[in-house]
Amino acid sequence: MKLIQYTTLCLFAFSFFIGTSAQNVKNANSSEKKDSLRIAKVKGLRKFREGLFVEKLHLSDAEKTNFFLIYDGYQLKLREAKVLFRATWKDKEMSSLSDADAEKYFNDAIFLRKTEVQLMETYTNKLKPVIGMNRALQLPKIEREIKKEMIAKARGIRKTNNAENNIDTAKKKEGKKKRGETKIIPPTVGPIKENP
Repeated sequence: MKLIQYTTLCLFAFSFFIGTSAQNVKNANSSEKKDSLRIAKVKGLRKFREGLFVEKLHLSDAEKTNFFLIYDGYQLKLREAKVLFRATWKDKEMSSLSDADAEKYFNDAIFLRKTEVQLMETYTNKLKPVIGMNRALQLPKIEREIKKEMIAKARGIRKTNNAENNIDTAKKKEGKKKRGETKIIPPTVGPIKENP
């Protein structure tokens, strides 16, 4: 009797383990698929961004290569400075800061602005031999235009993905309904004949 109970318990545990591991594999594949889709979207947005810069700045192939080497370095350093500032002040409520903390916040904000200006000066001087001063001066305006277009593009991608997810969900629900319902077919009626 104990052998039967032990065997039943082992079979139950084994089937539970198999079901759980299969679900984990499915979830892992799903997360890998999502990650690869996210990477593909980021690459697509980068290419879109590069195309916009090439178009708006009228960059040749040689200028394009040198421009992005310098510009991407500038963007990376700028992002690092902003992330550091946000990390320091992220959870702070401005209205509840003491005078000492408010002064520290102000000094950090001024330091961030000075860093932004210093980076702009440094990288504009690096870009000047590559694209010329005229196009380098247009860069802040072009950056704002490109940012708007990038946001619109990203929203479009998100809407497309949401629509695809909604369609997939609707198909799954429809498939579940079809499995459970019986279909009633109305009788067919022949063509109507007119009386002469």
